[in-house]
Amino acid sequence: MASLVKSLPFFLLRGEYMRNFLNGLYRVSAFLSAASMILIATIVAVQIGFRIANAVYFKVVGENLGWLVPSSAEFVGFLMVATSFMGLAYTLRKNGHIRVSILLNSVPKNLHRIFELICLGLGTLFTGYIFYHTVFFVLDSYEYDELSHGIVAVPLFIPQLFMLFGLLVVFIAFFDDFVSFIMGREVSYSLVASSEVGQGGVE
Repeated sequence: MASLVKSLPFFLLRGEYMRNFLNGLYRVSAFLSAASMILIATIVAVQIGFRIANAVYFKVVGENLGWLVPSSAEFVGFLMVATSFMGLAYTLRKNGHIRVSILLNSVPKNLHRIFELICLGLGTLFTGYIFYHTVFFVLDSYEYDELSHGIVAVPLFIPQLFMLFGLLVVFIAFFDDFVSFIMGREVSYSLVASSEVGQGGVE
């Protein structure tokens, strides 16, 4: 199997430049996910501050300042989607996803490898399938000029692009580990799990 893979374009995944590019891609996706979460906290904090200011001003003067963050609920929803999807790949590589490993840990090593290969293959196919259909979902939103219903009318394809990007990166991450496994190398999450043995990181 390894000799077959060597004859395919998968050799790119073994190159230092490709490895650095992929690791950089995963970090960028994680950074965007973290930035989205910070923006959520900022919008919520500012909105709360505005509500307090409005309430105090109304008590003192009897009038409403009318301060608010326009379409705050919609923006928070968009950012929540971005946070979730763009953090998937980095979380996978850092062994952060919940994995039911009772069966894998109780079977012989050879059978364990077969099951692990099946899981990685299914993960790659599943994320690729979702990404493929999400492309058409975003294209439909763009072609039909769909807009959000808040005070600020946002073209829906814009926040959907973050979801699409996150799905693309997690698909690449699964494919990356799938190829690494076929090549006989440790997959990313296994390396992290091995370093956490004895530290409460592995069940």
